[in-house]
Amino acid sequence: TKIEEMRSKHPSMGAFRNTGLLGCLDILKNKTTGELIAPYNASGDDLKVTNLIAAKVRELGLYTFVRWGYIFIAPPLCINEKQIDEGLAIISQALSIADEYVV
Repeated sequence: TKIEEMRSKHPSMGAFRNTGLLGCLDILKNKTTGELIAPYNASGDDLKVTNLIAAKVRELGLYTFVRWGYIFIAPPLCINEKQIDEGLAIISQALSIADEYVV
């Protein structure tokens, strides 16, 4: 699947969980320990990488919620497969930023 392809490509990609089209992807700092790129309720400099990822997805035309160590995915129910693939490709490009910070 596309998610498994992304997981093998990006060391920063952690768990992906979803119910229907509503999903959440973990962005990891350390794949071995499962430490998120930014802790829950982080602020200030702790959000540097998360803010870069959020800016990249917006720059590429995807409007989704990126917060702490998570990318939340909630597309419209009328989305088609081509649009889903396009959105995942954008997220993949943004994860390349986080890959540079994985320890």
